[in-house]
Amino acid sequence: MKALNRRQFILAGAASTAALATSGRAATLDGRPWNALADRSLKKFRDPLATTCPVCTSRCTFIAGRYDGKAMGLLPLAGGCPRGLASFEALYDGERILSPMKRDGERGSGKWKRISWEEAEETINLALSGKKRTAIADLGRPDPIAGLLLERAGFDQVVTADSSTTWGSSKVQREIYGTQLARPDLSRANLVILLGAMPFEDNRDTAGMAVALNGARDNGAKVLSISAYQGESGSYADRWFPVRVGAESAFAFAIARRVLESNPIYERVLGSFSNLSLEEAKELLAPYDDAKLAEYGIDKAVVDEAATLFLKSLATVTVTTSDGRADASNLETAAALLNVLGGAIITGGVTAGAAMPKELAAVPTASRGEAYEMVNKRGASVYLAYRANPVFSSALFEKNVEKVNLVVAFDTHMTETAKVADIVLPAATDLECWNFLSAQRGRILEVRLQRPVTTWASEIETLRKEDIGDKTAAMGILFGGAKPAPFKGTRQLGDLLISLVGEMGTVAEVMENAAKGFNAKGLEALSGAGLPVARVSTPAKVTLTAEGFAPVAMAEGEGYNAVVVNHPALDPAYANTSWGRELAHNLPIYMSAAAAKKAGIHDGATVEVKSATGSGTATVKVIQGIHPEAVAFYAECGHWAAGSVAAQAENGYDLHIERRDLFNVAKRGFSMKGEKKSIPAWAGHGTELRAEALAPVELTPSGEMLTDFKVTVEPTRGGHGG
Repeated sequence: MKALNRRQFILAGAASTAALATSGRAATLDGRPWNALADRSLKKFRDPLATTCPVCTSRCTFIAGRYDGKAMGLLPLAGGCPRGLASFEALYDGERILSPMKRDGERGSGKWKRISWEEAEETINLALSGKKRTAIADLGRPDPIAGLLLERAGFDQVVTADSSTTWGSSKVQREIYGTQLARPDLSRANLVILLGAMPFEDNRDTAGMAVALNGARDNGAKVLSISAYQGESGSYADRWFPVRVGAESAFAFAIARRVLESNPIYERVLGSFSNLSLEEAKELLAPYDDAKLAEYGIDKAVVDEAATLFLKSLATVTVTTSDGRADASNLETAAALLNVLGGAIITGGVTAGAAMPKELAAVPTASRGEAYEMVNKRGASVYLAYRANPVFSSALFEKNVEKVNLVVAFDTHMTETAKVADIVLPAATDLECWNFLSAQRGRILEVRLQRPVTTWASEIETLRKEDIGDKTAAMGILFGGAKPAPFKGTRQLGDLLISLVGEMGTVAEVMENAAKGFNAKGLEALSGAGLPVARVSTPAKVTLTAEGFAPVAMAEGEGYNAVVVNHPALDPAYANTSWGRELAHNLPIYMSAAAAKKAGIHDGATVEVKSATGSGTATVKVIQGIHPEAVAFYAECGHWAAGSVAAQAENGYDLHIERRDLFNVAKRGFSMKGEKKSIPAWAGHGTELRAEALAPVELTPSGEMLTDFKVTVEPTRGGHGG
């Protein structure tokens, strides 16, 4: 073989690369799988288009780099987290559902046949028109048309991911502040108190709160964390005060008692910004003396330390997370009292407001937990799960799914709910949907635009033209810049609702008209950074009641209090995807070194977790950052149907379920029945497990195995989206 010089070698390599690229493009046009991309390279930086992520309330903005109209990669423009970036993987995942399917066998058999959208809509409309019981729409993702058309379509109950994560806390906040709170303004704070709040572990607003906390720290503010589990949030804080689960409010009330005793000026502060006089406040705080603190296991000296830091601060903002907790009223009352005394009402650290008009958002009528209870008691005519997975979220719903006449799973992938559904509809991914999303930037409320960023229509038309030999027209369409849209056969919720009510038009057309209400320039004015529409307000006065000051009754008996945390990097809407199974779902259960030593359990030991609904295994991780009477674990990891694939078979689609030995705390470990110790009046998102598990769990070591792990309450878990 003749030797090549350097110039010849480079030229030969360039020619080979060009040939490969050409052959790749030709192969795609000749009928390769719809999601097979010949080019995923630096071309991702071409032709950028902005969109907004709907997964959590941070509403981060992404730039989609595109080539030939197709999304090639995502670049976070503001914020961004692994869940948002994972939307790109969901877009191209080979296991996406691409056509409507109908059950072809017994419910849960996994036997399917393809049907048309028209047949699916006719089936749903028939069930809605003849319904004798409630029809529930469970929305794991927002949709701009839902608020306008859900009731017209026949749905009388609506639950949303946001409402289910804030249902209980917002109720208490409205009673105290007169409105539901927005993200706090920490820009003027000298001290930030995280009262049971774990913003870096909480998957609803991770990016937004991280930016706010970092900004406060940059301005010299100190951060205190009061919680049973240290985690990332406690590690971020300047001081972490470990307390028993349920004792957080007692710690805060003890701080307030010391503050009120320190200076008579607080009498004027209370009178100006609350409904309480100094005497009334002292009477309500009287139970939180040193003896009471000892009952909670709180050291007097530690409270004195926290109170001293509070008194040195000119502006203190207290943040709590009471979602679903049995002691929500106590936590919100304690936080409100500290915000009054700390000057957060004066300085505007407590904020409220909404950017979106109600007409462009689905107004929830219940939390997910309440919806599950409706099904349990009365059944339902229709349960539409749009980007929601109630079977994964709730053992109660799974148990009662037969009480629903028609279950419709409207999702991007086969989920646990899809397995028992009657109709499965292919949903557009987050990078293929239109939406208006409300966002908060500092004290500014914005409307941001979610839009499709990939152009499937051009490729579909290209293939159709190639079939008839019109290659010139085909290439003209491919490079002609067709409008971005969902992949053929997939839709977002608004598209379905428009068809169900018999209207004409598309979601994009409705959006274009609605956008003129924000700005005369229409949708383009909302693209990118968002459009400011209002400023947050500050509640003028808080209303504190005696009920919120009542000491929380701690559970008696031996055992560990459970701290269940929503994983900040995982979105359960991304169920059973090929790339999602690459994640490590078997997260450990965290125990303190003192508790592990006492129980004879070493770091890395395998433990068995048993409950009334099943059992699972986990690995113990021994840490210092947790109260010795608590154990902690992350929820929403480890789908019990992980590995399920909708494989095309002779009879249509056959769903194969592979059960794995995963410690799914959300499903098998802690959705269970038991003796009712403390059940709140409502039940919502999975975060309610944090305090509903106030009654202890009992661990009995047997060698390296924990053979008994009983929860004496019945927490229900709802919701997944982000």
